Amino acid sequence: MDPLVITARSVLETNYRGDMIIPAAQLYPHQWLWDSALNAVGLAHLDWRRAAAEIEHLFKGQWRGGNNAGFLPHIRFNAQAAGYFPGPGVWASERFSGLNGVYTSGITQPPIVADAVWRVFHECPSEQEGRDFLHRVYGPLTDYHRWLKRARDPQDKGLLFIAHPWESGLDNSPQFDEPMQRIVGVADEARTLVDAQRRDTGVIPTTQRPTQEDYYRYIHLVLAYREIGYNWGEVLRRGEFQVQEVAFNAIWCRSNRALAAIARLLGKADDATQFVAWADQTHKIVNEKLWDPDRGMYDSFDLRANRRLPVDTIAAFLPLFAGIPDEKRAKRLLAHLTAEDEFDLPHPVPTTSRREAAFDPDKYWRGPSWVVTNWFVIRGLDQYAGPCRDFGQHVRNKTLEMTEQSGLWEYFNSLTGKGRGTTDYSWTAALAIDLSLWRK
Repeated sequence: MDPLVITARSVLETNYRGDMIIPAAQLYPHQWLWDSALNAVGLAHLDWRRAAAEIEHLFKGQWRGGNNAGFLPHIRFNAQAAGYFPGPGVWASERFSGLNGVYTSGITQPPIVADAVWRVFHECPSEQEGRDFLHRVYGPLTDYHRWLKRARDPQDKGLLFIAHPWESGLDNSPQFDEPMQRIVGVADEARTLVDAQRRDTGVIPTTQRPTQEDYYRYIHLVLAYREIGYNWGEVLRRGEFQVQEVAFNAIWCRSNRALAAIARLLGKADDATQFVAWADQTHKIVNEKLWDPDRGMYDSFDLRANRRLPVDTIAAFLPLFAGIPDEKRAKRLLAHLTAEDEFDLPHPVPTTSRREAAFDPDKYWRGPSWVVTNWFVIRGLDQYAGPCRDFGQHVRNKTLEMTEQSGLWEYFNSLTGKGRGTTDYSWTAALAIDLSLWRK
């Protein structure tokens, strides 16, 4: 077996906590939504039953109460771990979730789970075992997608909004600078909590993490949503942060197609028709509303300001993952990816273009390379012929080379390839497995 695969498997074993794989022991001791879904994708190559269980355990945190029935939170807290901020006491999920003894956050993350389920199914050791897995997760999955459609696209236009930068998974991406900076009058409680309890900068250098002002605003939003009982209709009416984020919606589009495929396999034709319609609707509106024909890039849309956010980040390329661009637009995206003063850096693909004033090759989502976003780009480019697929192979090789030389870090300096954040990071390991075995 490939030495990188052996090392990566060891990381996943080390980070296993009985019913969940945590991202990293030093800083992230709980279960994160899109982390676990992607961990399952890699693990399925080596231990299919554990991969299936990882997905199923996510649904232990699915809310059951009221209008948020079906909601899948971005964190399910590990009762055996403490010290993470913001912890259960900040979210107060027990007041709203309908769960007994299970504590979660109150926001979600990119809806990659259905796509991950479909990928895990294709690695199953027997068709019957795979079908049994699909039957077990189908109900919770459809409940989650219906909650997303109901709560985050109440006008049925095809684009979901996120209410917090953390929901994008790209927390401090420069695409959020403008809408976040409009948040004024940060609650005193938010400042007090951050000053007293923030701990990430005690583990990771401050030069690699979001700023203190970022965190004040993050927690301000959390407290605001908690106070209105996570009422997303009310958030849409008066919330301070509402963004139709391009990567989130691309993943939503792709996952609806995966869920439709699952529905067809299980004989649920009406459901499949609905999920395809949702995917087609998103596909169409992403091209109509989020494409900038002058720059040849996709942008997120700020609902509060009623305009696109023209910042060149990794999010612009996620529509490739859903097959949203036609060949002409894919080539225009490729021109940005292959430009040495934009995204084709020594260790591609940076999460922010080198041309952007906010670019920082060390700072979280503002310029480092992440294996996870590279994976999305690679999977996207592979759907297109010729130069797109060739560049995807280049990114795959460079990504694996980076992990082989530097280790399985959370993220990497895009100029030097040195590891940043915390080491022994689970989805870096899991997706290195997937890229290694897929390469072969």
